[in-house]
Amino acid sequence: MNQKLFNVLLVEDNLGDAFLIQEQFKSAKTFEYSIVHVDYLKKAITYLEQSPCDVILLDLSLPDSQGIETLKTIATKALQIPIVILTGTNDEGLAIQAVRQGAQDYFVKGQVMGKVLIHALHYAIERKLIEEQLKTRTYQLEALNQELEAFSYTVSHDLRNPLTVIKGMATLLKQKYDLEQRNEQEQHFLKHICDSSDRMEQIIEDLLILSQVKKSELEIKPINLSDLAREIGDRLQQQETDRQVKLTIQPQIIAIGDENLLMHALENLLHNAWKYTSEQQHPWIEVGVIDANPKEVSKKLYQTDLEAIDDLHQRNRIRAAYRNLTYFIRDNGLGFEMKSAEQLFTPFHRLQNAKKFEGTGIGLAIVQRIIHRHDGRIWAEAAEGEGATFYFTLAI
Repeated sequence: MNQKLFNVLLVEDNLGDAFLIQEQFKSAKTFEYSIVHVDYLKKAITYLEQSPCDVILLDLSLPDSQGIETLKTIATKALQIPIVILTGTNDEGLAIQAVRQGAQDYFVKGQVMGKVLIHALHYAIERKLIEEQLKTRTYQLEALNQELEAFSYTVSHDLRNPLTVIKGMATLLKQKYDLEQRNEQEQHFLKHICDSSDRMEQIIEDLLILSQVKKSELEIKPINLSDLAREIGDRLQQQETDRQVKLTIQPQIIAIGDENLLMHALENLLHNAWKYTSEQQHPWIEVGVIDANPKEVSKKLYQTDLEAIDDLHQRNRIRAAYRNLTYFIRDNGLGFEMKSAEQLFTPFHRLQNAKKFEGTGIGLAIVQRIIHRHDGRIWAEAAEGEGATFYFTLAI
């Protein structure tokens, strides 16, 4: 069976070291290698411009280049070629920096045996190949997502005008039929048209929000979520004055994020809690926050205006404190089985026990996208018939 021949570019100015490295390759039985040796960075770049190469074995100290700049320079000419550092400098900090700059591995001369080095090169080639495949797949997925979002926005936007006409005409007809007291069947049909128009209008509005979340520019600042939750709760109560829902909001819940987006997220979460507690005799909703490390940073810091802080270290401490917070909205409503939890945030997916309630099936998808936009995560815990708790973090 023929083995693949790997082309290795050895960039090493010390002839003795270069000889020893090439001798080590002669012991390789699993892989076949063809080694080209150059002693200057300039020669390496010239070779890369003219010849194929599978992996680069690089010394950072060369006559025409020193240190991490050697890696940076050659990396710009070898975007898809794995680079393994083999140098005489035993510097852990430099090794970490090299890996961050794109090196696949870092070895110190004299501390690595032939077989280990050869296997490291082979794995570096495989890792680089996988990395490039992942980059390509990620790019394709991002492009597809952008196309879908653009399509969603265009369709939703273009549907608005004809829907407005349909809804307006149907409303006028319904008002006329109500005054003329037409037969019940005609009134029922018109009511159905008006109700369906309202539902379609809400779906379009939700789709527009969903498609714009990733595009909107974030305005990051400290936000009082307690005030936002209270404002939303007041609106819900005004819409259903006959309902008595106990809404408990922990005071001074502060977060860092975009106020408009977080308002949308809270509106969806609180609206769901309000809706799914409608069959409870004594409904309640709780909004709160959990501090994972309450001793690390005082509560006063959570209420500090970040823009007024000149000390960068203190500002970073405050940001770190916010990342330790987990916010939650809890209710004693309908609940759901935990096996369905992963599907909650899928657009247009609605749980079986929730289908008797009005909804577009897009709200939680919007919430998840908003939380992800803030580099956070969202999850839920619930039991059917015993209510639900939605948790989220904000790590921006």
